[in-house]
Amino acid sequence: MTSLIITPADKHEYILLKEMLEKMKINFKPLEYDIDDSNEDEEWYRFAMMNFARTYSDDEPEYTSDMIKEPNPDYDPNFHFNK
Repeated sequence: MTSLIITPADKHEYILLKEMLEKMKINFKPLEYDIDDSNEDEEWYRFAMMNFARTYSDDEPEYTSDMIKEPNPDYDPNFHFNK
């Protein structure tokens, strides 16, 4: 049996490589980058929040309630997403 060491550049590349080897039915043993697939939702949440934070600059004006032209009846200002 021949051993081959492959070092992915990042976690995304690791996931693609892992999927490819599984589809080809090639046995492999990760030395690092071994991720827990159950944490994928948490990683997507963190990714989304990081990019959402980039949408507003530090000099974004504060909007008051009297600046609203058409209120949203479904808006609940007390709603908090807890994970």
